[in-house]
Amino acid sequence: MRETRSGLPEIPVSPDIHLTGNLQMDQHGTDWYAAALQNLTETVIAVSLQEQVMLLNSPAEQLTGWKQSDALGKPVSEILEFSTKSQTLDHSLLLAPVLQSGRTVNIPDWTFLQESHAAEHLISGQILPVREKNGTIIGALYQLHTKSAGKSTQPKLGLSEHDLHTFIENAPIAIALFDQQLRYLATSQRWLEDYSLVSEHLLGRTHYEVFPEIPEHWKTAHQQALAGSVLRDEECFVRADGSLQWLRWVIQPWHESPEIIGGIVMLTEDITERKLLEIENRKLLEQFAASQKMESIGRLAGGVAHDFNNMLNVILGHVGLGLLDIDEKHSLHDHLVEIRSAAERSAELTEQLLAFASRQVIEPRLLDLNETIEDMIKMLRRLIGEGIEFVWLPGSSLGLVKMDPSQIDQILANLCVNASDAISGIGKITLETHNVEFDEAYCLEHPGYLPGKYVQLVVSDNGTGMDQETLKNIFELLCRKGLVSYKIMMLCVMVLKTISRHCDQ
Repeated sequence: MRETRSGLPEIPVSPDIHLTGNLQMDQHGTDWYAAALQNLTETVIAVSLQEQVMLLNSPAEQLTGWKQSDALGKPVSEILEFSTKSQTLDHSLLLAPVLQSGRTVNIPDWTFLQESHAAEHLISGQILPVREKNGTIIGALYQLHTKSAGKSTQPKLGLSEHDLHTFIENAPIAIALFDQQLRYLATSQRWLEDYSLVSEHLLGRTHYEVFPEIPEHWKTAHQQALAGSVLRDEECFVRADGSLQWLRWVIQPWHESPEIIGGIVMLTEDITERKLLEIENRKLLEQFAASQKMESIGRLAGGVAHDFNNMLNVILGHVGLGLLDIDEKHSLHDHLVEIRSAAERSAELTEQLLAFASRQVIEPRLLDLNETIEDMIKMLRRLIGEGIEFVWLPGSSLGLVKMDPSQIDQILANLCVNASDAISGIGKITLETHNVEFDEAYCLEHPGYLPGKYVQLVVSDNGTGMDQETLKNIFELLCRKGLVSYKIMMLCVMVLKTISRHCDQ
C-alpha cells in the first residue's frame, strides 16, 4: 500500500484504477464519482452515516443478487449478510470505527456472504471512510474480493512463501516439504539436526540424492502419498554409515489447488532412544524371568532332596541292621554293601541339593585359581573316565579371586561330569583360565555382567552340544527327560547358584 501526494494511503481496487484510502467527495462531483465507482471491476458498495446503501456497482449487484434501484436506502445489513463459521457479523460494529474515527477496517478472514438467491460466497476486503473535501466523514465504502464457497470449503491460508518457510524452519518437529519430484522445498531445523544435515545445502536436491540408502518400500510409500494417500508407521532406518535410527513417520500430500497435488510433506520423530530402552527393558524382564525360574527350581530341589534324604536314611538304617545280622560269607552280604554304597553316594548328592536350597554359609578367601584347580586335576581325571582326554591350560599372571575353595571343587566336578556325559565314546574336555576385563559397552550387550577385571574359568568339550532353541528351554526339556536329566539340571543350577552367591559377596 503506497501513499498519494496528499499523504493518504492508496488502496488498489482494480488493475487499472486506484482509490484514495479516504475517498473525498464534494457536492458538485458526486455524479462523477458515482459513475467512476459504477464502472470499477471490483465489488464496491457505498453507505451513508445512517448505514444505508447509497451505491451498489455492477459487480456488487452480481455478488449480492440485489439491483441498485431496490437496494438504495436499505440498511446495509439487509443487503450484506456477513457471517463466519461461528457467528453472524454485526455491521454496526464493523462500521463504527470507520464512520466515527475514519479508520480503515479489514473484514475478518474466512467471512461468508449469503446472497439473496441463497448462494454462499467466501469474501475478504475492507471498509474505507468516505470524506468531503474538508475532511468530514459522510459515509463508508465496502471494497470486497470474492471466491465462491462452493468451489472450496477450505479457506486460503493467506501466508506468503516467506511466512510458510519461516513456519516450517521453526517447527519443533522434524518436517520437510517436497515437490512432485521429491526435491526439497523447505525443512525444519529439527529435521537437519535429527539427520545430521546441518551443514548440507538441501533446497533443490532430491530426497534420494540426500539419502541414497532409502529402502524401496519407502519409495513406494512416497509414490502412494503423491497419489493422495496418507501413510504412517514406525520402523528402523539403516543409515549409509551402518548406524541404526528408529523413526516414527507420517507422509501426506500437499495441494496446490483442490485438484492438483503439489508434492508431499514428511513428518518424522526419532524414537531410537525409546526403542533402545524398550529392548533393554525386555532383556531385563527376560533375565528376571530366568532368575525367578532358578528360584523355583531351587525350592523344588530343596523339597525333593529333603524327602529323598529321609528315604535314604531309612535305606541306610535297614542296610546297616542287615549287615549286623549276617557274616561276610553270606550270599546277601555283597548285595547289601552295594546298596549301602549307592545310598551313600545318593546321600552326598542330596546334601549338595540341601546346601543349595538352604543357602549354607560360604567362607570366601583370596586364592590363586590355578593352584586350586591343580589340586583337583587328579580327581577330575578319574571322574571323566579313560576314553576322554583331559586338557588343562592355565593362564599366566592370573589375578587373585575371592571364593570358597570347596565351592570351586564342587563347580569343577559338576561341570566336568556333565561334559563327560555329553561325549559318546572318545572325546576331549578342556579346562582353561584367563584374565578378562569387561567394559560398559560389553555389559550393555550382556545383561547380568558388571564392568571390571575378572578371572575367567572356561570348561569346554567336543560333545554333541545344544542349539539355541534348546538352550532357551533347557530346564523345561530336562524336567521332561527323567532322573538322569534331572540330575544334570540340578548340577547346572547348583553351578549357577554358587557363582551368583559369590558375586553377591
